[in-house]
Amino acid sequence: MRRLARNAAPPAAALLLVLLIHMPLAAASDLVIADLTIEPQDPFAGSRLEFSAVIENRGDDRATAQFFVLFEIDGQFHESVAVNGGIRSEKTATVTSSWIAEAGDHVVEVFVDHPLDRVAEEDESNNSLLVEISIPWPDDVAQRIGGLKIAVGRFEDHSGSGWVNVGGGVADKLGQRLDEAGIRTVQHDEYTERMQQEGLNPFSSADAEAGARLLGADLLLTGSVEDLVTEEFSMSLGPLSLGHGAAEATVCAEIHDLSSPEPIVSLAASGRSEGTTEFSIDLGDLLVSASALNLCSGGLRTDRDAYRAGESVSIGYLNPGAADWLGVQIYTTTGTFLRWLGWQYVESLGCEQWLWDQRDSFGIQVDPGVYVAKLWDGATHVATVNVQIQPGWSLFPLFEEITVGSAQFDESLVGMAIDQAVDRLVADLVASLEARAPFMTASQVLEAGEAEGAFQLTGQVAAILPDGRIAINVGDASGVVRGDFFEVVDPADLDVRGEIVIVEVRESISYAIATSSFEASIGDIVRRTEP
Repeated sequence: MRRLARNAAPPAAALLLVLLIHMPLAAASDLVIADLTIEPQDPFAGSRLEFSAVIENRGDDRATAQFFVLFEIDGQFHESVAVNGGIRSEKTATVTSSWIAEAGDHVVEVFVDHPLDRVAEEDESNNSLLVEISIPWPDDVAQRIGGLKIAVGRFEDHSGSGWVNVGGGVADKLGQRLDEAGIRTVQHDEYTERMQQEGLNPFSSADAEAGARLLGADLLLTGSVEDLVTEEFSMSLGPLSLGHGAAEATVCAEIHDLSSPEPIVSLAASGRSEGTTEFSIDLGDLLVSASALNLCSGGLRTDRDAYRAGESVSIGYLNPGAADWLGVQIYTTTGTFLRWLGWQYVESLGCEQWLWDQRDSFGIQVDPGVYVAKLWDGATHVATVNVQIQPGWSLFPLFEEITVGSAQFDESLVGMAIDQAVDRLVADLVASLEARAPFMTASQVLEAGEAEGAFQLTGQVAAILPDGRIAINVGDASGVVRGDFFEVVDPADLDVRGEIVIVEVRESISYAIATSSFEASIGDIVRRTEP
């Protein structure tokens, strides 16, 4: 009996213990942050940093629940990004976030499945990754490149994308980023305005550099937008689309030292943005009618006969005459001025376009009615065209959608791709200039001369006019007066070429004639002699 008893089944608790010991544990997931990259690698204050965190499931089971990835900067919440659909075992997912960099030392930390802790994991202690970054102060950046002053010139649009203001929008963004980085910058609109005032041709390298000199710049930045491509992965009904998309942009740039004909820096940078959008407009469909009308078929033209309120008005002009600076003004039919749309340099037989957002100079939407666009050459109106705005709001307010630099454009996939390319390009430009420093530009030679106390005022020859007058880049604001004498000095060896006397003074430029027979060159140093 006892023997039988000893051979009887063990108690239930003991059996359960045996089963637990010999039964394999249930599979679980294990989420870790496998990598965290930050672009650009050499950031500066004001640049947009892109954080890319690679989330890996190193467990044996799929993480099926939706979870969140949290980005913190300096211990403060920055952004939480959802990962939908989970991650299979031994697979990865990449989540991104962006941040406008602030000067100083910072700590970036990323947490996975935080703070809700939705996923059951084998190890809950490996769910974060920390990276330290240092953003130089603007003063440090400026000092490292020797206090150079950069003028932002013309950027061509070679993308063929159909977007409005591509070249000008990118030039504006580059100027803003350089300024935020602490670099002395002549913005694109200021540069364009001075070029127009002096009648200089932005397509001529000599004129483009002369315009930069007039503004006291050491370097001229020019370039182009080579690619601006969108991809749609969605179902469309007419111009409306719902789904996934991506955009890519490539921007090229050259920096010219105004004392040398060859660029000292040539760079290119690309950006890509990808994501899901709940609602978008297929601009390819919407721009068909505009391109079919052909704004460049002759005269001053609009891209359609009538517009709904809120639609952008595209105005084009094919120039049958000599190359010239031309601008467009908007008036009521009774002659009241409403809006100035800016200067464009239009080559002979060339075509340029302007965009009107149906707003006046105070930013107020105009009422339905007929308006007049007038082409202005600085002296007369050379052409006009009527613009009819019909009652009723447009379903597609194109101005905010397609104008590079507008708020809604910047938030789009294409806008984010351009921003990424611009930020990378600026970072590379700053690094390239730092790598070439220290080098003496004409402006630095002038500053060195002033530091020695040898001369009261220094400047540069900005242009040689057809009538023989010599334009220099200092004027009334610097204390120049009519009758002042300046020595003209070769910047290479500082030998004196000759002497000039000031005959006309403006705010930031003066005109002089030579007092002896010699040949001055653009870029020569001029030094006011003691009275």
